[in-house]
Amino acid sequence: MFQQRHRETASIFLIGDILGLTAAFFAAWWLRFELPIIPLQGDNPDFSRYAFLWPVVLVVWPLVFYFHGLYRPRRALSRVEDLFTQIVAHGLGTIFLSGLLTFIRPDRLRTPTDPEPFTYSRGFLLLLPMAAVLTVGAIRLLLRAYLRRRRLQGHQIRRV
Repeated sequence: MFQQRHRETASIFLIGDILGLTAAFFAAWWLRFELPIIPLQGDNPDFSRYAFLWPVVLVVWPLVFYFHGLYRPRRALSRVEDLFTQIVAHGLGTIFLSGLLTFIRPDRLRTPTDPEPFTYSRGFLLLLPMAAVLTVGAIRLLLRAYLRRRRLQGHQIRRV
């Protein structure tokens, strides 16, 4: 019974993380290329090139979160400890994603005018975890408050 409730809670956090990562991905794109906080060196790249990276982010980050223990029941942790754990996991996700991107250079992203393989913007890879800390952190904070309120109302409590 406990494991089933834990799986339900972990799946709620997983869905929230995926939503937060999606928002962070589009926010990082917007900040980098539409509202260039970091000056662009060349032309504005096509979003379809970055759309290839989106599913990779949605797989890498939850895997890092899982192995970092962010889907285990951890009611005893304070909000600050949880935030620092998330920041470390986002950093590890960024490092892992950067390592993957040294090997992922799909030929279909080449253009006839640019024979060199496409590389992703380092500014985007810097803005992505920063936006992810904000969006995923906010969603996780809201989910924790919601689940705490449900527990106080008697949901998921078994009387023995």
